[in-house]
Amino acid sequence: MALRSESLYQPLDPSKSEIRLLKLHPRQADRHEESLQLTMFTTSSKKCEQKYFALLYVWGEDISNNPITINGHSVPVTENLLDFLLHYRDLTEANKVQEFADMPFWVDAICMHQ
Repeated sequence: MALRSESLYQPLDPSKSEIRLLKLHPRQADRHEESLQLTMFTTSSKKCEQKYFALLYVWGEDISNNPITINGHSVPVTENLLDFLLHYRDLTEANKVQEFADMPFWVDAICMHQ
């Protein structure tokens, strides 16, 4: 997979109180995925009618050997975040958490561009 060369992080508009959210893509049945695929998008926190999960985790030495892919960019994450995303995708695909299947994520260490 060729990764994009432009920056993953586009500037946020402070006048709109924008935040970044992540959307987890379903597994692609027709091909072997090298990493989890996500899309990052911006929305206004003031006008955000969409619910989202807020995930907070600590940066540490336990960075996974399997990065995730966000908007075509390879992004290293901790093992605990990778484990959560894999487990969450499995649950949504098994229709065990359908009421949350389309809910995006706000992940502090990724969405805040630390």
